[in-house]
Formats: sequence, C-alpha cells, structure tokens
Amino acid sequence: MGKSNYRLRNCGDATAADIVDTTGAGAVDGWPVPLALRPGEAHAFMICGDFETREPSQLLVTWDGQEEPVCLPVP
Repeated sequence: MGKSNYRLRNCGDATAADIVDTTGAGAVDGWPVPLALRPGEAHAFMICGDFETREPSQLLVTWDGQEEPVCLPVP
C-alpha cells in the first residue's frame, strides 16, 4: 500500500475548530477527531491508497463556521 505524507495548514487568521475530512475516499491516517488548528499551525497526516482505493486528488474539509465543504487539492 502506498502512503504519502501531507500537512494541513490553517492559513486563516482565526482558529479552525472541529476540522473534518468529508471526502469519503482514500484512507486519511493521523487526523484526530476533533482537530483544531491555530492560525499558521499545521498538522501532519498521511493518505494511504492501494489498487482498490486510490489516493484522492482533493480533500473536502469542513470546520466550525464552514458547513459547506471546501475543496483542498492534494498535490
């Protein structure tokens, strides 16, 4: 199984609380629930994929105050 390391960074000016991955595809490892990030803070995590479940090319993420999922591209 392939694993890729990434960082989710809060580029805003307020704390993002209760960050949730709503993508539903690919296995995100090391992303605690709930996750909160202060401005400028980053959280390292892995995305795992295999032949049956490919790594996603984007993540759909929500947080408190942002109920509509935001698309974050995965490089």
